[in-house]
Amino acid sequence: MKPVALTLLLVFLPETGWPEAGRQDRKKPLTIELVTNPAPVVARGIARVAWRPGHNQVSYLRRSESDRQTQSKLCLYDAVSGQEHVLLDAVAEEVRRNGLALASYQWSPRGDQLLIESTLDLWLWNMDNRQFRRLTDDAEPDEDATFSPAGDRLAFVRANNLYALDLKTGVLKQLTRDGNENVLNGKLDWVYEEELANRATGRAYEWSPGGNRIAYLRLDDTPVPEYSLISYLSTHVELANERFPQPGDPNPKPSLHVVSVVEGERKHWDLSLADAGVEHFGPNLAWTPDSTQVVAITLNRPQTELKVLAWQRESGACRELLRESDRYWINSVDAPRYLDDARFLWLSERDGWLHLYLYGANGHWQTQLTRGRWLIDHPVFSDVPMFQVGEKSGWVHFAATEHDSRERRVYRVRLDGTGFERLTRQAGRHSFSLSPDENLLIDTFSDLATPPEVCLLSADGKPMATIDKPENHLQDYALSRTEFVEVKAKDGGSMSSRTSSLGLTILRRCPMWVPLASAFVAGPTVDI
Repeated sequence: MKPVALTLLLVFLPETGWPEAGRQDRKKPLTIELVTNPAPVVARGIARVAWRPGHNQVSYLRRSESDRQTQSKLCLYDAVSGQEHVLLDAVAEEVRRNGLALASYQWSPRGDQLLIESTLDLWLWNMDNRQFRRLTDDAEPDEDATFSPAGDRLAFVRANNLYALDLKTGVLKQLTRDGNENVLNGKLDWVYEEELANRATGRAYEWSPGGNRIAYLRLDDTPVPEYSLISYLSTHVELANERFPQPGDPNPKPSLHVVSVVEGERKHWDLSLADAGVEHFGPNLAWTPDSTQVVAITLNRPQTELKVLAWQRESGACRELLRESDRYWINSVDAPRYLDDARFLWLSERDGWLHLYLYGANGHWQTQLTRGRWLIDHPVFSDVPMFQVGEKSGWVHFAATEHDSRERRVYRVRLDGTGFERLTRQAGRHSFSLSPDENLLIDTFSDLATPPEVCLLSADGKPMATIDKPENHLQDYALSRTEFVEVKAKDGGSMSSRTSSLGLTILRRCPMWVPLASAFVAGPTVDI
């Protein structure tokens, strides 16, 4: 259908010509080769940007093209001196020989070691002696690894069972033993990861603040029917089966558990709420700061009622902190974010927009921090927090649509709801990360004509330095001009979409072709 539709468009517009034809003729054509290998048009930017814990240093992958292959270096940028140096190079002998993936790196809580994955196993790289240490050696892949809060242990999932590794002694403790292809411990199944966690993470466990316990979800997919899929990933087409509930089918059976990671201690606590009509648990969990209670979200099947429950594992008591309902759908299922004083921050769409609320330790509402006809947001499919709290400074930082629904700018507000202010001024999309000392921000910015740039800002938004600005030659190529248009909906709301110069010509001269202009020329994004 696409070639036919495009032909019809050209038949209806033979006399219009192409916008800015004279100027476009003097520019380079965008070829198939450049589309598949765009480095000559837009250079690769840095990736996996992260603060080194306990330091004003920023790590990231700097990538380059060599013989159409991507080479990566793990670099460290010092925010004080402005100097960059290479920590690890993907072509280094030990990295290549062991198949280490620099893209998987993770800082230890003290910032003295890096956790790096190979195809199956886990490795540590020490900042002081610059030596690798292999942690696991097994035929099964080790997945979703995280450090304990003190950095003395690692947890990970192997063959759908949860494990803990003592980094001092090297002792590996298997925490669960019933994992199989249908029973998942500490790991989300397809439905949970796709529908509730939004593909951001597959991890379904959380360390206690004290580091001696792990709370995890157990998902039993046995009652879920299998759905047959055709896999085209290999040369010969294969049939694959996935546990996938269609409308009316049983969902996975969830239960909540806590297990001790202390060597020699075999303690396990279980909480199942299936008899109470709980269809789903939320995909992530939280602990109270004193490590005595696990906080989880439960949802009914229509996802119209949500409860936040605090479970005291020792006594078995389970109390309701708060409840929300919506006649249509509850979309926000993030766990509460606890402060050091046991109060917690809560994201809710109760007024029609995703905003931030502060609650006391007893679950009583205290104040609404943000409000208005806009929402808090973060990059799609990303395992980054929706907001970041500076407890020393008393500020909460977040990205939102307050200025324009098509943009994401960075804001902050005090924990008492005062001092709301916009920190970034450039129109476009911003994502951010707050430094460990709460004095600096990393701001990643892009717009329709600007590839992602990474800048250093002060915590109040003042520009400090540019860490990365990819070379950009888009202006040298014959590309259609993109503009934003707005259309009023029946209820008076505005719908905004982007379209190219050809799309605007179609809109003005032949309005009935607007859907085709959007589909085949611009590839629209619509915000309502």
